[in-house]
Amino acid sequence: ASATAPDSTAVARVRRELSRLANTQAQDVELRRLLEEVVRGLAPLAKSCGVQVALHTECGPLRVAAKRVLLRQAYLNLLSYAIENSQDRLVDITLAERDDGIHVEITTQLPAQTNVSPEGGPLAVATEIIEALGLGWERTPNEDGRTTVVVHLDRAQQKVVLVVDDHEGVIALMRRYLRNRPYVVHGASDAEEAARLVAEVQPDVIILDIMLPYQDGWEVLESIRSSRTACQKPVIVCSIINDPQLAKAMGAAAFLLKPVDRAGLLQALEAVLSPET
Repeated sequence: ASATAPDSTAVARVRRELSRLANTQAQDVELRRLLEEVVRGLAPLAKSCGVQVALHTECGPLRVAAKRVLLRQAYLNLLSYAIENSQDRLVDITLAERDDGIHVEITTQLPAQTNVSPEGGPLAVATEIIEALGLGWERTPNEDGRTTVVVHLDRAQQKVVLVVDDHEGVIALMRRYLRNRPYVVHGASDAEEAARLVAEVQPDVIILDIMLPYQDGWEVLESIRSSRTACQKPVIVCSIINDPQLAKAMGAAAFLLKPVDRAGLLQALEAVLSPET
């Protein structure tokens, strides 16, 4: 019993930590960059083990919606396990887009004994994290004697946000607030540019200032709703004029009072884009 107690305790600690982090929000993660960071971080371990780590990419940038810290830790643990147990002193990582989604494939020659990682060790921890993230994974022996561990991920479902504001600084601020989130931000400085972008990019949500030149935000909102494209996507009115009731009466889905903070923006976007709304 004493021999198994430390292992059980280690697993319990991992599960408690995963439970604590489970409520963090998913982020927009660019996988190649994340894997490059992980490989750089593991360079001292690879050097001490005499193992060469090679990252191969068979596609362009691939973005996923994931809890970045947990996903990064899963890859750190998978790769440290591969490096420490590699028999051929070579670990290949392949990032590819397959028919069933995005694959991160880690290949090396592992010992014949499969259970070489103790409970609470890097492979066990990686398994716990991958399963907590709801990702699919598999371990497959290859004909050349090497083994490939594949983690399956889905592409990030990015939402298109159109920010209509004549202050470039506000548009830049919105972009900064939504960086590393599953949003693509476009900016328009007046009604004409807004109408053009509504037709071109077909936004999922519009963030609309009221104090615009030539046409105010109310006129823009009316024009958007009555145009040939008849955009019915939610509009968040964002203004220094604190009148959320008027915004709602004019057809806005939500109201943000300037200056806007990041938490308020994310909360408003989540509210108007949730399936229940």
